[in-house]
Amino acid sequence: MNATRNVINDLLPAYFAGEASDDTRRFVEDYFRQDPEFERMSRESAQRLEPLAHIIPLSPALAEEKSALNRVRQLIRNQRRLFGVALSLTLNAILIGFTFDISSGKAGVVTRVHWLLLPFQRDLVLVLATIAAVLWAVYFIRAPRART
Repeated sequence: MNATRNVINDLLPAYFAGEASDDTRRFVEDYFRQDPEFERMSRESAQRLEPLAHIIPLSPALAEEKSALNRVRQLIRNQRRLFGVALSLTLNAILIGFTFDISSGKAGVVTRVHWLLLPFQRDLVLVLATIAAVLWAVYFIRAPRART
């Protein structure tokens, strides 16, 4: 039987894996005798792929588990970001409301702290506090619940 290189290429995985029947092995080896250059290229390719032979493909259950794990990791990352932004806005709303007045008088240096003294401070603190409150609400609504 005359075989083309494409037919032999189709048989090579089974041949190199040792899963080919005796007839198939003889058939491939006959072709190798006719075309030694092709045999050399095939054996080199098989040697390069040898380390991959021991890799076990993921079963569907493992692939599904990996996908679920990646979703949980993404959820935790998003929760951390939301927590950080909400905390930052809350602290900024509190700190921006303070005004410090340092003056020197007869008794020495006097420091006074005022809360929401300037008009723009009230507006800015109100905006920051509102955004922070919304983010905290989203954070606690979306937080995963412990199942008991």
